[in-house]
Amino acid sequence: MKDAPSQVRSPRTGELVAAKLRKQIITGELQDGDEIAPEPELMAEYGVSRPSIRDAIRILETEGLLKIRRGRFGGANVVRPTPASAAYHLGLVMQAEGTTMADLAEARGVLEPLCAGLCATRAERERIADELDAIIAESVPSEDDDGSTFTAEALRFHDAIVERCGSTTLRLLAGALESVWGSQERRWAHTAGAAGRYPSLEDRRAVVRAHRAVVRHIRAGRVEQAQRSMAAHLDTSQTYVSPGDVPVDVLTPPND
Repeated sequence: MKDAPSQVRSPRTGELVAAKLRKQIITGELQDGDEIAPEPELMAEYGVSRPSIRDAIRILETEGLLKIRRGRFGGANVVRPTPASAAYHLGLVMQAEGTTMADLAEARGVLEPLCAGLCATRAERERIADELDAIIAESVPSEDDDGSTFTAEALRFHDAIVERCGSTTLRLLAGALESVWGSQERRWAHTAGAAGRYPSLEDRRAVVRAHRAVVRHIRAGRVEQAQRSMAAHLDTSQTYVSPGDVPVDVLTPPND
């Protein structure tokens, strides 16, 4: 006897409308901040009922692609996905999964050296190195610096390495991890500084020297050395921030 055929669920009308609007948002036909047409116009355009339009809007709101304004002057505005929004949602998933700081540090230690190596392969590596040196020049520490300021400047350097790697996919993946890591490091810097436990001036100078070493290898096109130099720097510097099994926390503001 043959098994009964499995039923394939047909998409709801609202899902079909949501798919069309979603495509308009992703392709740029609808720009960030644009207000979508009122419900009566959407009903006429797609030939569907008001409940189906509202279903589509709810779907896109849940996905973060629409922001709904309630009340008399209500409406729905487009929210195009960005690297920052992707990083935030990745952080939420990581926290929900119980991801530890050690785990995040390990992943960062894999991806960021790859970014440094790719920077060294690029034809415009001289310009990249000049831009990185300019960032380093603004991060040179002094006795008067507070930890939060130095941490912010150091994070700028790491963000810049990722941004200039030349691979869109790696830039987005590594950039999302950098964003999550940065929120954790800024909170650590605030707490450590308030408690008088922020790394010493010499430790901070060592960070700057490590950054300069990475840039020298990038400028010279030394791919493997750029990767190794970045990996060694992360192995050392991340130990300050990543206390083993402490979970990632993206919900607590950095200065709390």
